[in-house]
Amino acid sequence: LFFDSVFSSEKWREKEEMLRTKVKQLLQCDVTKKNPLEPMVLPQADCLLSFFCMETTCKDLDTYVQAMKNVTSLLKPGGHLVLLSSLKATFYMVGQHRFSCLYLEKEQIEKAVEEAGYSVKLLEIDPIQEKETFALADYHAILYLVARKIRTHDSLLDNCSNNNLLQNP
Repeated sequence: LFFDSVFSSEKWREKEEMLRTKVKQLLQCDVTKKNPLEPMVLPQADCLLSFFCMETTCKDLDTYVQAMKNVTSLLKPGGHLVLLSSLKATFYMVGQHRFSCLYLEKEQIEKAVEEAGYSVKLLEIDPIQEKETFALADYHAILYLVARKIRTHDSLLDNCSNNNLLQNP
């Protein structure tokens, strides 16, 4: 598995140090807003990482689909989304506090990602091996996904008008 080779590497400490030198800033994000970084406006990114966030911040599937579209606005056309998500989860625990989680299946996530303007490049599912984990969260599997943002009609029109390729009749 691709993710096993990345996340189980013996060189994990080197990768961690390299990542720490690259990360410039952590920002608060509200995926339910059209601009999730509001009030900040930043240039679009080459890559977005979302690890177990979307399913914990959305109350229903419609909100999840819209949130996926909202975060897509932060990514350049051709950029990549790396998504880790729990499948079939309804809750997770942090200490003694129980939080709800949106129950999602693989097909729902895949459809939301595609509706948000991505082409899925890699999708893997890692089923839960140890049922003891259900005390902390009741997920049945972890979904690993890498998708590429495709050019939208709007971005193609923007590029054409920027290059003076559109003519007024």
